[in-house]
Amino acid sequence: MVSILKKFLILFVIFMGVSLLLPLAVINLEPINSKQIDGDSVSKLTVKLYRHESNKVDEVDLEEYLEGVVAAEMPAVFDIEALKAQAVASRTYVVSRIINNKKIHNIADVCDTTHSQAYIDKSKYKEKFGGKQDEYIGKIRKAIKDTEGEVLYYNDEIVKNALYFAISSGRTENAEEVFSFSEPYLRSVDSGFDQDAPNVTKEYVFSEEEFIDKINKNYKDANVESYDDVEIINLTEGGSIQKIRLGDEVIRGLDFRHLLGLNSSNIKMNKEDDNIVIKVRGYGHGVGLSQWGAGKMGELGYKYDEILEHYYTGVEVKKGTY
Repeated sequence: MVSILKKFLILFVIFMGVSLLLPLAVINLEPINSKQIDGDSVSKLTVKLYRHESNKVDEVDLEEYLEGVVAAEMPAVFDIEALKAQAVASRTYVVSRIINNKKIHNIADVCDTTHSQAYIDKSKYKEKFGGKQDEYIGKIRKAIKDTEGEVLYYNDEIVKNALYFAISSGRTENAEEVFSFSEPYLRSVDSGFDQDAPNVTKEYVFSEEEFIDKINKNYKDANVESYDDVEIINLTEGGSIQKIRLGDEVIRGLDFRHLLGLNSSNIKMNKEDDNIVIKVRGYGHGVGLSQWGAGKMGELGYKYDEILEHYYTGVEVKKGTY
């Protein structure tokens, strides 16, 4: 009887303890839930930036980091609306990496090359901008300040892959036709705005021997013996090579572009005498925002949000929280 009574008392004490502590636990959890709902401004984030030259990681405030990115990535002579569009795209790119814990070299959020986003120090401004340094940096800072904390959203989530490139071939590309992933906001759209950009077309000439040698050195199982062993299998919606057969191997157009060091994979290729002549249109992978297209749209009077909404299908530009 005594044993049963002791068990009852122990259970009663446990029940009362849980009853008293549970409300405290709920109260203590409320600020966390509230933070998840209300969020902090993305402008408060700090970027871990890997520096290749010094082989170290610097911690830089987000908005300060963006200054070095926009200065490196987009010609400062462009209309300020284009610079604002670049600032929002670049901010979205790095914020997504931070909040999704995507690391480069396993130690940083981004690096200072085009492997992530190009970035230059203040010490390089004079070298890059010369006598227009104050004018151009002032313009870049205004573009960043006017869009402070703003990022791209799709379906109420911060965009994961705010990709951009230099010049299109006349249309941008669907992400899945170039890379190994698909995004609903990275769709092929008209980009006639950038077709008066310098270097929009470029011609490359390789001897057939050099052409074949490059292929067989990089693709050991290709067994290419002549130009006739190379065949474009299909094109993307934007008109670039999606798949190409190199003898016994099939590779992506993106890989073929890198193999030969071409500006893009939107090409026309012919054999002329003993040479392979490749005419290339555009510059870059072609997915997302065309920087030169943004420049022209800004010049024509489009606002930065209109530029972004043209190149990223179905997105919204708004203050970001995490």
